[in-house]
Amino acid sequence: MNLAKQALAVGFGLFLLWGCGSNSSGTGGSANLVFISSTLARTAARTGTACSVTPDSTPVAGLCYTPTKVSGVFSQVSLSKTGGGTPARLLGGGSEVGFANIYKSGAFDLKTSPAIASSDDNLQDSTGPYNLLSVTIQALEVEFTAEATAKVYRVRIPFASTPPSATTVNATCLSASEKTEADKYGKLFGDTVAQAGDILVCIKNAVTDTCTDAEYLWVDNTGATFATRPATPLKVSGTYLITADACTAGASRPDITWGHSSLDLSLATAVDVTAKSGATKTYTAGSTSGTKLTATIDITSTNSLFVPTTALNADLSTFTQAQILAKIDNVLLKPLFIKKTKTTSAPANEEGMSAAVTLKIE
Repeated sequence: MNLAKQALAVGFGLFLLWGCGSNSSGTGGSANLVFISSTLARTAARTGTACSVTPDSTPVAGLCYTPTKVSGVFSQVSLSKTGGGTPARLLGGGSEVGFANIYKSGAFDLKTSPAIASSDDNLQDSTGPYNLLSVTIQALEVEFTAEATAKVYRVRIPFASTPPSATTVNATCLSASEKTEADKYGKLFGDTVAQAGDILVCIKNAVTDTCTDAEYLWVDNTGATFATRPATPLKVSGTYLITADACTAGASRPDITWGHSSLDLSLATAVDVTAKSGATKTYTAGSTSGTKLTATIDITSTNSLFVPTTALNADLSTFTQAQILAKIDNVLLKPLFIKKTKTTSAPANEEGMSAAVTLKIE
């Protein structure tokens, strides 16, 4: 899987289809998901806007930027509500078995039209209204323009070690044939071997320039770059940022957890949708019912990229390339910065970004 070909975009005029009559929780219905970001711009300003986030109870001051692109790999999209309760899966699950199901993922960017076959929702198992949206991600790439010479920075972060066979926990848990099968479905960046939390950067002159996997380089805290992983690379970590890869050998099959993080977003307006299983699965929102659900999710990207004042005491556009790279582990989407720095398990109320969900039932 090449991230240039499959990437999670926080919004981006893309259409993602799942279900299509194969919902395992009730055949006959279909559900469609549309991700857009009407505020994302490939010509976003290089200068930042004063802002803050609140990982715990104390605000952290910094500068916010609008990224020119966001992409990556995701495995699930869910609705939930403040105060808890059972989340409602909009996308994820499915009927595959074995490694095809464990490493089921979807990826999208501005150029591709992704799909997850045989995925299903479980809206029939939960009740709304919902005011939060969560996207489980295995990798993320953010593009922004900075530096006095207006270079374009593409920053990749895997939240699962890749490929799965290179993961320490899998090395002693999976057989040779199981490692081969896991790698078939679980690679994130082609043949790149990287650990969860690693930071890889490709720098170009223009947003129209493409990057090959080989052009993404590791960085250390001096701002130096490396074609192979250095002994002490810059990484992102945090108690609540990354759920680690895990594997427990079993008599019939291993029990595997694929590492991940998540983008947790507040909804501008709460949404309420239910589903009823049967020979034909039906969806209901308000007074409208039908067997086809389309959810359009518009994620706000304006000023979503956060840099704390403690990391850079001036605008990114004034720094040299080496200065930016030495602090690149602090240039993160707001929800990820919050997870990186917070010290309590209580979720931040808004996680720093928001989205609007529009439902259409036919």
